Amino acid sequence: TGARVVVVYSAGPPLHGSLSFLYRRPFAPYEYGADVTSVFGSPSLAVSWDSFVTATRYDLWIEWGHNLSLPVVSNLTTSDYVFLEFHAMLGLQYIVGLRAYNIWGDSLVVRKIFLHPKVDVIADGAYKIIGLPMLLSQRQTSVQLHAVIRRNSFLSMNPTKVLSFRTVDQQVGDIDPCSSNSQLLRCTFMNFHVEVPSTQFLVFRQPVRLQFSFGRHGWEDLYFRPQLRYWEAYHEEWRPAVASCPLGQAYENWNDLHRIYTVSLCHLSQFAVFEYFTAPASTTTAQPPLRPESYSDPVLLVVIAGVMVMVLLLCAIFYIMRTRRLVASAGNKVIFRELGIRPVTERLPSRRQTTAGAIGDTSRQDDALELLSAIPAPSRPVENAHDVASLAAPTSSTAQVDYQ
Repeated sequence: TGARVVVVYSAGPPLHGSLSFLYRRPFAPYEYGADVTSVFGSPSLAVSWDSFVTATRYDLWIEWGHNLSLPVVSNLTTSDYVFLEFHAMLGLQYIVGLRAYNIWGDSLVVRKIFLHPKVDVIADGAYKIIGLPMLLSQRQTSVQLHAVIRRNSFLSMNPTKVLSFRTVDQQVGDIDPCSSNSQLLRCTFMNFHVEVPSTQFLVFRQPVRLQFSFGRHGWEDLYFRPQLRYWEAYHEEWRPAVASCPLGQAYENWNDLHRIYTVSLCHLSQFAVFEYFTAPASTTTAQPPLRPESYSDPVLLVVIAGVMVMVLLLCAIFYIMRTRRLVASAGNKVIFRELGIRPVTERLPSRRQTTAGAIGDTSRQDDALELLSAIPAPSRPVENAHDVASLAAPTSSTAQVDYQ
């Protein structure tokens, strides 16, 4: 018939190639070495690939978090692709997948991890609050991260006054925080390094404070709280970041209303935010404290009894002395009758005890006659009753003379 069919033998899927990334984003004014011409714009991720021999078309996608991903871009015939409006997060691993097909439909899948590039910020205190790239919570919501840096926070060992924040890269030897999970401690997606360029050791004069803003929907667990920890390489353990600062500079706070976690750090290392279990507050009424046991030492009782006996003896002695003094003073009382002084009731008849109504004009006359007997005889005769009355009431001067 003259018909022919060309058959090419396939040795399998395309050969294994390589992936590369280029992430572009607008810079902030507080970033060290920022390009002022790229302050505005939107972030994007450019993915390119090479050396996939016999591949004719490609599928591309990105995955992160628990189950988040971008829609698959299919039937690409070029060797690169740009994801526009791609806001990469700090501390998060993005898995970029590429499937290469040959002309017969054989395919090869290649995956590579993409990390947010390192961010260098000016740490001389000119910018007190520095906004860093977003983080991802366990609820897969965005977490705002801010660094509060004061002036003169470092000694002269950091002449450039720059701090670097980068995502943990396990491919270069960084520690996996999830390997330390337990019933009280659980890892999260928030893992990063804090470094100083070209410096292995740095002394903090003042702590750097980090603030994680989760929001009401970013942290809903009632019994777990966020806790920032750093990796202690010598002891190979995770320690609370707040413990890296002296007692007077250590600060850690959890705002339960707005879900904001604030902590200070005074050490450069690998950091990770863990979910740390905290016991719930008790809703039952606290039991009253036990009554202390009674004091039954006999020595105390003997001392108290001795004091009481001494007090009683002193009171008895005081009473006896007082009684004797009163008796002695009663024996020296002056008896006026022995001195010839009569009481008033005997000298004045009007003061004598009589029946009611018996005292009248008669008593007053007797008193007058009693007083007249003590008056000397007048030098002239008494002519009338008025003169008698005047004699009965002598003047004060006359009475004074007679008394003398």
